[in-house]
Amino acid sequence: MKFYWSKVVVVLALVTVQISAAYAVGDFSVSASPQSISIDQMSSGLSTITITSQNGFSDTVILSYSWFGEAPSGVTVDLPSPVTPPPDQIASTTIQISTSSSATSGSFVLRITAASGSITHQTDVAVNISVPATTTSTVTITEAKVNLVLRILSENLTLVIIIALVILVLSLVAHVLLHLPRPQSGYYQ
Repeated sequence: MKFYWSKVVVVLALVTVQISAAYAVGDFSVSASPQSISIDQMSSGLSTITITSQNGFSDTVILSYSWFGEAPSGVTVDLPSPVTPPPDQIASTTIQISTSSSATSGSFVLRITAASGSITHQTDVAVNISVPATTTSTVTITEAKVNLVLRILSENLTLVIIIALVILVLSLVAHVLLHLPRPQSGYYQ
């Protein structure tokens, strides 16, 4: 009798597994990579949103986004949707986050919602926006050099005038000496 009941238990376990497999509900998961994006103002960043099919799921998944907590200003989000994964495989799309020159700096959370029928899943992407470091342009450096030269000249104007007069006098002397008649060569008898 013991042998009989063990066969019954094994048969019931196999039937339960087959029934469970036959009635498995398709589902999916959603993930983001990378889960954190750091971007400067006037820049953009990308994250790949992946839908992973489970238990033969192959329906269309609608993607949307919202800011969790405080929403930054001056930010645009481009999230292509919908996505349809093949059964028990993955489908991906890329979200692009772009900032303007006046985008709010700080740390924010962008929540991605994936929905198909009554199934909804979410994933978060941390978005860190910073003000870019300022760069010194060539024009600014040139202006600084010109201002320095003008300041030095104005502080030493008397010295500059004296040097200019000395150069003028030396030029005149050189000019006169170069244009004097040359002595004639020969012997006087």
